[in-house]
Amino acid sequence: MVPGPAIELRVLGPLSLTLAAEQRLPPRDRDLLALLACRPNAPVPAGQLVDALWPAQPPRTAAKALQVRVHELRRALGDPGRIKHDQQGYALSVAPAEVDAPAFEALLGQGRAELGAGRLAAGVAVLRRALDLWRGPAFAGQDHLEPVRVEAARLAELRLAMVEALADAEIARGRHSEIVELLRTVQAEHPLREEVTARLMLALHRAGRTAEAVRHYRELHRRLATELGAVPARSLRDLRAAIVAGDPALDLPQPVVAVPKPAELPTEVPAFVGRAGEIEQLRAVLTARTGTTAIASVNGIGGVGKSALAVVVAAALSRADAFPDGQLFVNLHGATAGLRPLTPVDVLARFLRSLGIEPPHDVEEAAARFRSATANRRMLLVLDNAFDAHQVRPLLPGGGSCAVLVTSRRVLSTLDGAAQLRLGPLGQDDALTLLARLAGGDRVAAEHAAAADIARFCGLLPLALRVTGARLVAQPARSLATYADQLSDERRRLDALEHADLAVRASIAASHQDLGGQPEVAALLAQVAGLDVPDVTAEVAGAVAALPVAQAATALDRLVDIQLMEQPADGRYRMHDLIRLFARERAGLAPEALVRVADHYAAIGERATRLLDPGQAKWLGDAAAGLDGGTAAAARVWLDAERAHIVGIVRQLSALPGQASAAAIRLGAAFATPLDMGGYLREWIDCGEAVVAVAARLGDRPAEARARMFLGYAYGRLGRQAHEVEEVERALVLWRRVGDRFGESGALNACGLAYLHVGRLAEGIAHLESGLALRRAVGDQHGESMLLDNLGCGYRAQGRLAEAIEVHEKALALADELGNVRSQAHALGNLAEDLRAAGDYHRALTYYRRSLANHRAFGERHHEAREMWGIGSVLHRLGRSRPARRHWDGALAILQETGRLTADEVAEIRRGPVDVVPAAIEVLGLTNVITTS
Repeated sequence: MVPGPAIELRVLGPLSLTLAAEQRLPPRDRDLLALLACRPNAPVPAGQLVDALWPAQPPRTAAKALQVRVHELRRALGDPGRIKHDQQGYALSVAPAEVDAPAFEALLGQGRAELGAGRLAAGVAVLRRALDLWRGPAFAGQDHLEPVRVEAARLAELRLAMVEALADAEIARGRHSEIVELLRTVQAEHPLREEVTARLMLALHRAGRTAEAVRHYRELHRRLATELGAVPARSLRDLRAAIVAGDPALDLPQPVVAVPKPAELPTEVPAFVGRAGEIEQLRAVLTARTGTTAIASVNGIGGVGKSALAVVVAAALSRADAFPDGQLFVNLHGATAGLRPLTPVDVLARFLRSLGIEPPHDVEEAAARFRSATANRRMLLVLDNAFDAHQVRPLLPGGGSCAVLVTSRRVLSTLDGAAQLRLGPLGQDDALTLLARLAGGDRVAAEHAAAADIARFCGLLPLALRVTGARLVAQPARSLATYADQLSDERRRLDALEHADLAVRASIAASHQDLGGQPEVAALLAQVAGLDVPDVTAEVAGAVAALPVAQAATALDRLVDIQLMEQPADGRYRMHDLIRLFARERAGLAPEALVRVADHYAAIGERATRLLDPGQAKWLGDAAAGLDGGTAAAARVWLDAERAHIVGIVRQLSALPGQASAAAIRLGAAFATPLDMGGYLREWIDCGEAVVAVAARLGDRPAEARARMFLGYAYGRLGRQAHEVEEVERALVLWRRVGDRFGESGALNACGLAYLHVGRLAEGIAHLESGLALRRAVGDQHGESMLLDNLGCGYRAQGRLAEAIEVHEKALALADELGNVRSQAHALGNLAEDLRAAGDYHRALTYYRRSLANHRAFGERHHEAREMWGIGSVLHRLGRSRPARRHWDGALAILQETGRLTADEVAEIRRGPVDVVPAAIEVLGLTNVITTS
């Protein structure tokens, strides 16, 4: 019910608002009112209002500013209820008679109906009433607002169509002179619109003013040639020739013939949910009057809801009388399992019969006849489930007043002029709303957590959710938790998503059948689906399928074309979870394929290690694969994108029987240093635990020892000191058993650090000194530099600052001599710590800053945090509290980003005393990793 006192809102001309008297609104209120008046009684999203009101750069407080404007406009309208607000946006609440634009469209529809029934006089009377509502260009004065310009253009096109229909009716009634002045006015407004000029010429000729009719033709001919380099259409040239020749056929009035008005849209899906943005986008495309046929193409994977969206949009446009001459609908069976796609000639025959025309058998003749039949009509065509653009092209209507809405699993990119919309799965909230509507709101509310799991297992696909809803309705006593548990088993999920005539597996199979003649593409799909990774690059796909990269990329693009994989972003290809399960049913992943992927990643990991820490080249091979650019920065970018993939592959490999699992050892070792330097300790631990299990199972003691060492380092940096001590002690035992002195020295280093972490300082220093002696004996100066650095940390922990400074200076000198920038960074940071402890704050600040620059260059996030905290501490002691706080906050942010601290822990540290070193940073002062053989 419309609230408040009656209003009169006129938009067919300058915006005008009348309550008890005409209101003079300020410009900002007029802008907001115009935007809401474009869609009376329909919600306009707040984001669209903000974009329209502040097109250049919305203020940060745009949402609040919009609320203020709405409040002001409500006050001006005299009743707060005039503007309603919900989660979909703001809506202007008015009765149909209170706004002239809806009244005009209603009269236009009524007038057309009268003309279509042959009641010319009644139709003319109604159209004249509609014409009287216009006072000038629609929304005049508000055309600086983009949505208003679009709506004004739509209304102007409706007015032109109305004038043309009125002229046809008046000419048919023999009232030529009565329509001339109106046509002359409209022709002056639209001098290049040939349809108006044609009617004006005919009216003038029948009124005995032939010379004037020919003069208007010449003026149009001149304008077209001058402004567009074109000539009038053949129909207009023929009319001019007939007028000049005095063709008697022009003397006979052309009656208005009633034509069939098809209404073929299917019933709307009753439980349709969401898609407000997509609906508005399609509505805007289909109702835009550009002089050419408007075409919107919706694509997406099977079961995502393309057909339902198309029917909802078409039905809404039908209710709004946007296409008064009717709607044609056809399911083209472009992805229907067991059915061949319909041929264009068969579809054209159906359309022509719907329009009362006997269809020819030739496709070209049928298409031409269909274009002629639709050239002067305003109809909407819905072409559902198209196979490809070749199937669609002959079905396009003639003229520029019709619109076409196509759905297809493919992107119909070669369909000229089509606006493309890719439809993705529902959002989580919309998916739960849909499930509630299908299975019952009370049922979903009672088991909300299980319902959320069901939505997730359904991949947020409307088809899967509809199957689920149908199964739950058929089994009212079944709990959602039981069904969610069934869906959680990937081996049973597709079986559970079948009910009656609905099946997700069958929907995916309809796309998969397109690969019948391309077994290598089908094989690649199954092999990629077998990888436990979120997405793949063409290089990874080539490795798993044993194909050249270019051939793998071509196959991936083919899968994208048929919607079995998603469009690549930054060179990556992603597969929907349900498609992944379907593809895994087709074939398993051979162990050798997974090993090829591991080898691909391991080669890049070793290359990344060499770039990030040149001191580790001693134990690396000569591989130089991957990492375009060959820089540490390129390695960091690559690692950030791929770290989850590496963990997934290591876990998969570790579960394989026999020697195939040994590839996990190389892959885990290749990424120990990159994951450490990137601060990805959780991933490092996941890899390390998997590698330890594999190495122990295979009896590979060096691999197990190396993995336990790296695992211990990671535990130490996360503050899990008991686990750290246990792992590195076991590593030391293993190295000694195999008699590897290089490895033993690394384990002594690891044990020394672990003991320092738990306060066993004397033992820690002793182990570090023994490790240093071994490193010197085996001639590894890079390791010697790092062990000196760690030994200095032990001296500092014992309060032996002079010895700590001396040892750290030796470590720095050796790192400088070797050109090892990473070792330089560690030594600089530890020297800074020594100097800060000794009270030499200015020198400490210099060393901290040099160390920070080096760690940033290599992307060592955890050490970056340590140096930032140290700088903050020094600045605090120098009385510079504000920059000190900035550095501490930066350090805490890094620790939270890398999983070292939770948000609650960060908040607690900030509430505590200043300059109290967090444990997550304090442990970094005693951990510098050196590699083993």
